[in-house]
Amino acid sequence: MLNSKSKIMKNLYIYLIIALTLTFTACEKGLNPELPGTINTENFFLTAQDMRSATTAIYHELRLGGWSPYMFSDGSSLVMDEVATGEWSTTWGWTNFLNGNWNVNEAMNIGFYNWLNPSVTRATYTLAKMDQSALDISQKKGYMAEVRALRAFFVFDLYRMYGPMPLITDAERALYPDPDYKPKRPSAQEVETFIAGELRLAADALPVDQPEYGRITKGAALHYLLKLHMKKKDWQQALNTANEIINLGYYSLQSDYANLFSAQNEKNKELIFVIVSEPLEGFGSHSYVNILPGDFRSPSGNSLDGWNGHRMPWAFYDSFNSLDKRRRSALAEYTNKSGQTVNLRANGDLGALPLKYGIDPRAFGIWAGNDKVMDRYAEVILFKAEALNELNGQNQESITLINDVRRRAFDNFNGSVHELKLSDFTSKESLRAHILKERGWEFWYEGKRREDLIRMGNYIQNGKQYATDFTEKNILFPIPQAARIENPNLEQNPGYN
Repeated sequence: MLNSKSKIMKNLYIYLIIALTLTFTACEKGLNPELPGTINTENFFLTAQDMRSATTAIYHELRLGGWSPYMFSDGSSLVMDEVATGEWSTTWGWTNFLNGNWNVNEAMNIGFYNWLNPSVTRATYTLAKMDQSALDISQKKGYMAEVRALRAFFVFDLYRMYGPMPLITDAERALYPDPDYKPKRPSAQEVETFIAGELRLAADALPVDQPEYGRITKGAALHYLLKLHMKKKDWQQALNTANEIINLGYYSLQSDYANLFSAQNEKNKELIFVIVSEPLEGFGSHSYVNILPGDFRSPSGNSLDGWNGHRMPWAFYDSFNSLDKRRRSALAEYTNKSGQTVNLRANGDLGALPLKYGIDPRAFGIWAGNDKVMDRYAEVILFKAEALNELNGQNQESITLINDVRRRAFDNFNGSVHELKLSDFTSKESLRAHILKERGWEFWYEGKRREDLIRMGNYIQNGKQYATDFTEKNILFPIPQAARIENPNLEQNPGYN
C-alpha cells in the first residue's frame, strides 16, 4: 500500500491513464491494434496492484486535476449547494445562477451532471471487471467495496441535485454499451433503494480505518447512508445509523475548530471523508483562490493568486454571536500587499472573505494543500440531535449533543449564556429552527446549507429572499439539454423547458 498522501497524488495521473484506457477499450472494441506493453481488458485486473490502480482511478473522479465536481471550481457541488442559501454569494457576474434563473444550457447548472454521469458508468465498469477477475476474493473485496461506495456517493449526489436519473449501474450495460438504450427515469424509491443497498454492502466490507489516508472507510459509507436517511426523513433509520457511526468508537470532535481545515491537520479524528490535496499543479485545491482579492497579502509571505469572488454575506456574518470562534475564519478585513488594512464592509463589499480553509504556507499561485473536507463527525452528532427531536420533540439528549458541538466555539462554555438549556425550547419546531441555525454556524462554506434548507422545508422561502426568480422548480436543477437530445425519453424536471 502507498504510505503517504504525496505518493497517492503523484500516482493519480498513472491511474487516470489506466481508467481512460480501460473505458475506451470497453466501448470501442476492435478499433485499435493491440500494441506490445499496453494495458487492455485482457491483461489488467489480474493482480492486487491492478485492483488498487483501478480503484484509485475512480477516486480521481472526485478531483479531476483540481477542476472538478467536488472541489471549489465553477459548477462544483460546493457552489451548487450554497446558491440562494444566504450564507454564500459571489462578486462575479453569475446573475442567472444567483437569481435562480437556471436553464438547461448554462454551464454552472449542468457541470455537475456532465462530470458525474460518466463517473457512475466508469465505476460500474470497474466493478464488473473486478468481479470477473480470477483473483482471489480476499484480494479484491476491499477494493470493490471502495468503488461501490464511491459509485453510491455519485448516484446520491446526482439524485439530490437532479432527481432520479437512469444511470448505468448494471454490469452488462457498462461492459457492452448499447447505443439504442434510452431508458425512462426510474422512480425515487428505486434510486433510494439502490443507494441504501450499495452503501450497506460497502460499509459491511470496509474497515474502520484505512492504512492509506484518503480512502473510503466504514464510517464514510455509513455517513452517506445517514445523509440518505436524513433526506428521506426516515428519522429512526437516521438515528440507528448515527449511533452505528458513534459506536465505532473511532471518531471524536477536535478542540480547535479552525485547525480542522488547515493543510497541516490531516488525519485528525473528526474527519470522516476528505479529498486529498497537495500544493502542486493538478494535485491541489482552490481553497483560497476563488475568495482572495488580488492585493491580499499572505500571512506566510508566499505568492498567492486571488480571483476575488466568493463571499459570506453580511447578514449571515452578523447572525453569529460576536464571541463565536467559528466566525473568526471569515475575514471582515484583511491586510493588503502595501501593509494597509482593508475594511470590506466600509468599502461596500457584499460580504466577508470565507477563508474557512486557512492559507497553506506552502501554497503557491492557485494551488493549496488543504484537503477538501467532505464529511466530519460534528455532522453525525447534529444529525442525531435532529433525528431525536423529530422523533420525540425537544429533549435533553438533543440539547446535550448540540452543546457538545458548540462547546469549542466559546471560551468558558459550561454554565455560560452560550450553553443551551432544554427550557430554551418550547416545542419541536423551536428546536428544529435552532438546529438549522446551528448547522449554518458550524458548516458554513462546506456545502451543507441547501440540503438542510430543503429537508426542513425552508429553501424556497429562503431563496426568495436572495434570488429574484425562485420557485418550487429550484428544488432541483435542470437536466442538460444535450442529455435529453441523446435520450428523448429523459423527462425534464418540472418548471424547466
